[in-house]
Amino acid sequence: MRSKFEEQVSKKYPELGYETDKLTYVVPAKKRTYNPDWTIRPGVYIETKGKLDRETIEKMLLVKKQNPDVTIYILFQRGSNKLRRGSKMTYLDWAEKNGFEAACWQETRGEIPPQWLENNND
Repeated sequence: MRSKFEEQVSKKYPELGYETDKLTYVVPAKKRTYNPDWTIRPGVYIETKGKLDRETIEKMLLVKKQNPDVTIYILFQRGSNKLRRGSKMTYLDWAEKNGFEAACWQETRGEIPPQWLENNND
């Protein structure tokens, strides 16, 4: 685990696979891999984010665009955080604007939204 937040999710949901898969994406002139934090089932993942920085934003947009058959949910530690100082846009606003379904760990009282865990052929 790379953060205390990921450890919290791991303890609460030990049945989810942590960074078990790799998705490829290409940054202009560079091939990269991305390890989604949690595997719900093949092609359906949860990314837990405490901080949403510029590098992560660019990566997530490229991964989403280059893997259109994959569902990535984003679980923010604090979804009300602003993208940067002085910005009105929150992490949750950014996710919605960019087509990611997202939730806030604090607002869900430390739970993954149950509909994310259902097998409804995403």
